[in-house]
Amino acid sequence: MNIHVMLGSDPAGAPVQLDIEELLATRLLVQGNSGSGKSHLLKMLALLLENRTIDGYRTLDLFVPKCEGNEILAAEIRRRINMVAGGETSGYGLLTVRENLWMFAQFYGLTHKVTNERIEALLTRFRLAEHADTLTESYSHGMRQRLAFCAALLGDPQLFIADEPMVGLDVQGHRDVKNLFRELADQGKTVIITTHTLAVAEEVADRIAVVNHGRLIALGTMSDLRQQAGRADGNLEDIFLDLTEPHEAAA
Repeated sequence: MNIHVMLGSDPAGAPVQLDIEELLATRLLVQGNSGSGKSHLLKMLALLLENRTIDGYRTLDLFVPKCEGNEILAAEIRRRINMVAGGETSGYGLLTVRENLWMFAQFYGLTHKVTNERIEALLTRFRLAEHADTLTESYSHGMRQRLAFCAALLGDPQLFIADEPMVGLDVQGHRDVKNLFRELADQGKTVIITTHTLAVAEEVADRIAVVNHGRLIALGTMSDLRQQAGRADGNLEDIFLDLTEPHEAAA
């Protein structure tokens, strides 16, 4: 099932094409320079942006089961597809962390029992339990990023999208998030990530998509990308520069 996404403004440009079915239960890294279209792509896959060249319902067909009469409930979409964006403020400052999570749970249509169980588990996982009844406005950026993960995971999404998820996180937070991505994929869920922390990306990604000037110029495993770059070895930084610099020169 291919999804076609036009990221650039040039009508003659080639759209990014992703076979979403091939990405099920994998960890895909979308890598590119600033302004290459990574965040735009992720927001369209998360159904946060409309684009006439993407059929969003193809994404829904894979991740959101239809109800009787072929109807898709908004709460079901929120549960099944969710996103964390680094650098964006999470939560309402005049609410405590726990109150924020209870509010998000209502958006997802979760029962009281499920909400309580998931909130407690997520607060413990992201090391926020002892601060759960503190007003969010007093939280550091890193703690708010942890809260963003808790809120996004409350609905137990099948497609989890993370745009620069490591922003503001400390060393322990980096490890927690890397472990999370592995566990989600092991559970059969799909994780799509962007990050400029290439060492982290190389460690957690099963497949890597390189986007440049709104175009997908490479997609595959590290071994695939090395072959495309004409390298026998090299880390992701080396490969990324080899793949993108010819396109930069031609732009």
